[in-house]
Amino acid sequence: MTSIGNSAFFGCSKLTSIHIPEGVTRIGNSAFEGCSGLTSITIPEGVTSIGYAVFYDCWRLTSITIPEGVTSIGSNAFSNCSGLTSITIPKSVTSIGSNAFYGCRQLADVYCYAVAVPEAGYGIIPIFDDCTNEIGTLHVPAEALEAYKATFPWSQFHSIVPLTDVEVAVESVEDAPVGIRETYHLDGHRQTRLQRGMNILRMSDGTTRKVVVK
Repeated sequence: MTSIGNSAFFGCSKLTSIHIPEGVTRIGNSAFEGCSGLTSITIPEGVTSIGYAVFYDCWRLTSITIPEGVTSIGSNAFSNCSGLTSITIPKSVTSIGSNAFYGCRQLADVYCYAVAVPEAGYGIIPIFDDCTNEIGTLHVPAEALEAYKATFPWSQFHSIVPLTDVEVAVESVEDAPVGIRETYHLDGHRQTRLQRGMNILRMSDGTTRKVVVK
């Protein structure tokens, strides 16, 4: 299988999780729109674009990692994902469509690894919900910090900070740092193992680290 067609799972409100297999390069428009029961999804490497309204109104999603290789995120891709608290955008992304994250009112952390500030169309409604002015923190490469601060709509975040060695990205669970004592999801729930996306690690030396598993 190489693609998921437009509206393939539209309105499947009882679908709680799905694993998209390796080999898929395209996720069609509105493929998972209205899947309000969806709590987790794995997007494989190889996907190069995320279409229009793909995850529109998937309000139970809490975090998602977009894999390296994706170059564009379509308009309304994550609109009304009101449970989304964090998202990781890889350095390969060059453009994000209008209203892509509109209605993500709990989006507290956006980790963007692109050194070149992605083009972000905003249309009538901003690409990020207005809550970014109140709670949102944008984490970006240190060398691009001033560029993000000067570019709308990225400049609208409440806080824009450099990615640090505390916030690292690893390719797989096997590459995780040594000395992990406990792992937690961003919402504070303890996990039995690392998950794709952002993880909070309590290390055996008493420190805490944020690690993104791609």
